[in-house]
Amino acid sequence: MFPNDGPYDQYIDVTGITELHSVVMDGTNLLIGGNVTLTQVMATMESAAASDASAYGYCARFAEHFKKVANTNVRNVATMAGNLVRAEKTCYTVQMTFFFFMRVLLSR
Repeated sequence: MFPNDGPYDQYIDVTGITELHSVVMDGTNLLIGGNVTLTQVMATMESAAASDASAYGYCARFAEHFKKVANTNVRNVATMAGNLVRAEKTCYTVQMTFFFFMRVLLSR
């Protein structure tokens, strides 16, 4: 996973956990599973913001931010959970993204 980590004797396969691949909109909340790709997250957020701006208007800002995080090829395979797990402790991009998320959510 990281330089100087491993070797690992065991891995945990979470591909069969359907909740990690799901997106649920219930009128006020948007729940995104950890194994949803950034491309899927962007599309979902753009759709949510367009369908109900009063409940999901903040999603448009998230979708716009994701366009700055990675290129299209990376967004097609990268997941929300994977980005958090792979984040380097000194990676300022991750810290800025987390700050941005919190700022958007608190400004609702």
